[in-house]
Amino acid sequence: MANMDRDDLVEELQALLVQVLADAEATIANLHRQREIEVKTVTLRLQTERYRDQMATQERLQLLGGRLIGLRETVQQLPALQRDGILAQLGELKDLVQMSLDGGAVRPLLLDELAKWTPLRKGHAADKKVKTDDNRIRDFVTFAGDRPVNKYKFSDLQAFTNLLARVPANMVKDPRLRAMSREQAAD
Repeated sequence: MANMDRDDLVEELQALLVQVLADAEATIANLHRQREIEVKTVTLRLQTERYRDQMATQERLQLLGGRLIGLRETVQQLPALQRDGILAQLGELKDLVQMSLDGGAVRPLLLDELAKWTPLRKGHAADKKVKTDDNRIRDFVTFAGDRPVNKYKFSDLQAFTNLLARVPANMVKDPRLRAMSREQAAD
């Protein structure tokens, strides 16, 4: 009879263990779904913001285009000497507007600035932090490309951040993941 009780107890404990494992798997699956939803939400929010920015830029360009057309018509009615000077100024204005829309004058490449910045930071901050920051910026440049500093968009940084959120924490330690790129490991 003692064996029967013990067997019943073992069977009940096994059933409880199976239930706990099933609950843990369901919780993990829910957490994965929640994380996917959060990433999709951030992505959609970012796309909406980008669309709004594009629409605002398009409205400004249309407004500027309308003004330039009006100015051209006015200039065409001026005497030839005045017209040439004003047309030259309009050309310069057009170039300045285009440069402004492109993010300003061309700046140095991010990696060139990083090469100057890193030695300046050493000795003023913890060397480990400087090295970590340097590596993180190099990872970002690998992801987004080496461009002039003012040519990066918020969406570039947000896409990189979203990627890092999906990369497993043990990527460098896991031999299977170590050979993969961040994009492959995230998927």
